[in-house]
Amino acid sequence: MRAVAFALATGNTCVLKGSELSPRCFWAIGSIFAEAGLPPGCLNVIYHRPQDAVAVTNTLIEHSAVKKVNFTGSTAVGSIIAGAAGKALKPVLMELGGKASAIVLDDANLEKAAFQCALGAYLHAGQICMSTERIVVHEKVLPQFTEHLKAAVDKIYPSSGSAPNLVAKAGVEKNKKLVDDAVSKGAKLVMGSNDVADTEDSKYRMRPIIVGGVKKGMDLYYTESFGPT
Repeated sequence: MRAVAFALATGNTCVLKGSELSPRCFWAIGSIFAEAGLPPGCLNVIYHRPQDAVAVTNTLIEHSAVKKVNFTGSTAVGSIIAGAAGKALKPVLMELGGKASAIVLDDANLEKAAFQCALGAYLHAGQICMSTERIVVHEKVLPQFTEHLKAAVDKIYPSSGSAPNLVAKAGVEKNKKLVDDAVSKGAKLVMGSNDVADTEDSKYRMRPIIVGGVKKGMDLYYTESFGPT
């Protein structure tokens, strides 16, 4: 919505290339604009098979009718798209991966802060561009905050219920790899087990994990998990 609404409001036509992992969401966006009375041809929604992603993306970037490129996604793919856009001399606007830190000071309402951090981290299984990825806590209140955070996570995703669902199996594998790397380099699991995903009834599910003591040199320090880690 953010990518196309402002461009349409200022008199431009747009091509919205939806993610191949969630085509119905983008179908809904196009339908809403059409039902609202947007003239045909102003917003053009297209889909493609996963194996056609590179060809479709390059065709869009290189087409003479496209004057600007807007991309929301991973840093790795963003780098590729920026290179292609630069070659075609097209301006780009990107919203890429980040660590989205929350900061908890020593005078905070710890129960409230913990619940909001848990919501920020695990809503939609952490699959939001602005999901909380890192929590920086004043050392004086770290033990108390940690207990509140674990209790908050258990309220959102109780152990008796279903584990969070990810849009792709690759997301589970990525999170497990990030956690394994951090633990192998000295980080500690504050909550959860990195083996839990193996026992779920679906390879798309993974229970929330909290990792403590993450430092530079660990992939998790820099890499957006885009999952329940």
